[in-house]
Amino acid sequence: MQGLLPYTSAVSEHVHRLTRDLVENKCQVSSAARAYFVALGHDVALHSLTIDLALRSDYTTFVARQALDRKEWRDRDPLELARTDPGPITTELRKHSQQFLEMFLARAVDNFQCYIVDLVREVLRKRPEILTSSRPSISVKTLLSFSSKEEIVHYIIERKVNSLAYQGFKELQDWCTERGIPIALPTGQQRHELTEIIATRNVIVHNRGLVDEKYLKVSATSPFKLGGCRLLEPTDFLEVSEFISECVLQTDAATVSKFGIPVVRWDGSKELMYMSRPHERE
Repeated sequence: MQGLLPYTSAVSEHVHRLTRDLVENKCQVSSAARAYFVALGHDVALHSLTIDLALRSDYTTFVARQALDRKEWRDRDPLELARTDPGPITTELRKHSQQFLEMFLARAVDNFQCYIVDLVREVLRKRPEILTSSRPSISVKTLLSFSSKEEIVHYIIERKVNSLAYQGFKELQDWCTERGIPIALPTGQQRHELTEIIATRNVIVHNRGLVDEKYLKVSATSPFKLGGCRLLEPTDFLEVSEFISECVLQTDAATVSKFGIPVVRWDGSKELMYMSRPHERE
């Protein structure tokens, strides 16, 4: 791996495209999708800000070093400088590039799973009869504590949603499929790609990023060996975010259409409190 992800023009292009799409996108989405995109916007901004601060700090050091050494002034592009003559901040950040990438990729997957759970909640509020086949067990004491049918329905929905939130993605996906809640994938993508992304998140969270047998069962063709680190490439976080965001958009459109759940207007330019524009110097 070539170090931390911002030091290539390709990564810079990924950041710009994803942040631009988040800010400029205006459409009708569920409240669950809006919450997803707000959270993603903050993650992308923080990711970009961290990188940008490292580049700017080392560029300032470069300028100061030239002045102190009384060298003839020669300007350098911060990205090119980081590639050919990295400063102390860039060098230190690169030492922790794997951990840096793991944190953001895990957050991207968690954000997606939160979206699915939130979407299930919205579907159940619209169509609570979906739960009638699950035979929930409620004690008489609990049942008598409610003053209306609406309170009982709300309690059952929240209990089910909370239980789904602590299950694995496969169990959540199977539950949704059985009840006709579609989890869509972008056209041309294979389902195993999403499951591999989920498996990568799981080894990051549960096994310090080391490949285990569960991961290898999901990704039989993986180049990574049992017990070895599931290395992340510089662009993985941004590419995974783009892929998952497309899953969210397609899932949301299909679910809104099928169940008639309420929608809100998503206007990225107004709803994102902070978006970083990395690698731009005035």
